Amino acid sequence: YTYKNYEDMGLYFNDTTYSYQNRFNIVYDDVKVNDIYAAINYNLLKKLTVGLDAHFFNYTAKRQLFTWEKPSSKISLLIDYNLSNKFLVNLAFYYIGYRYAASLIPVEGIEINQGIYAVKLDSYVDANLRFEYRYTKRISVFVSFNNLFSVKYQTFYKYQVQPFFGLIGASFSF
Repeated sequence: YTYKNYEDMGLYFNDTTYSYQNRFNIVYDDVKVNDIYAAINYNLLKKLTVGLDAHFFNYTAKRQLFTWEKPSSKISLLIDYNLSNKFLVNLAFYYIGYRYAASLIPVEGIEINQGIYAVKLDSYVDANLRFEYRYTKRISVFVSFNNLFSVKYQTFYKYQVQPFFGLIGASFSF
């Protein structure tokens, strides 16, 4: 459990004045954050690692109705498998709890409160899969698949995520 008291925490809301709501403005507020946190990790012979961690947040803002765009909870499950230090597989599941977003223009079905339309964004689950081949400690290639279930959700208000997509790449470190 942690308790933090922030002075002038930056909270983001969509710019409705100079854009098509695809930019953000920032408002600062004093925020108290209670975070209940738990984590557990399991490692089997350095080949399989499973990690689960969870955060449950309670925010109290001094001037704003809500702490805009801040999630109520975050839970992640990470599974890593290492096959002879050459082939690596990573499977990750992320759960993000509901958030509130501020809109200064009318939103259907939402009542105005203190000049703001508070829109509740749904929680979501995202799943990702990554395969990596390490040629050496410095050179590797990978293929990554994100949003495996092609879930349609908004990471921020008016910001729809990309449905299922893949990425192929290489990395070199020096």
